[in-house]
Amino acid sequence: MNDNILIMKHVSFAISLNCNLRCKLCGAYAPYYSNNKFPDIVIIKERLHNFFKLVDYVEWLSISGGEPLLYHKLPQVLSELQHYFNKIGKLEIVTNGTIVPSNDLLNTVVSFKKVNFYFFVDNYGKKISTKIDEISAKLKEFQIPFKVRDYYSENKHCGGWVDYSLLKE
Repeated sequence: MNDNILIMKHVSFAISLNCNLRCKLCGAYAPYYSNNKFPDIVIIKERLHNFFKLVDYVEWLSISGGEPLLYHKLPQVLSELQHYFNKIGKLEIVTNGTIVPSNDLLNTVVSFKKVNFYFFVDNYGKKISTKIDEISAKLKEFQIPFKVRDYYSENKHCGGWVDYSLLKE
């Protein structure tokens, strides 16, 4: 066995900190940032290249944010990741249930052959995650696996959702 191999269990790659919600469980602390810009695709490609020069294998890679579906170049990011599919076990996109994925993005996902890909769609209730039904229907239409995580009912995930914008700054 080679001792110089670096295998990571779970890595989250935040596309940007731009988000249209202010979730209490935001792992990227997006509610606390303002004036975020989306990184140029060249910078993202460089970051991925540098990451995979160091890391031999990632068992589970999450594309997150902020809200990754706000980034209009997300299909290009996923296309770039295809160069590293032999180094990725599972690939997921984590979204907040407010934006329906574009056909361009979903066609890119469907073109994947070597990676276990799926969406995590967070559901904060019908008043907030207004697109859950549309997103679910579209993912089913494209035969893309997904899971909806419940943040609003009696069985809410991780204690539920709090809108930080309601708190005094």
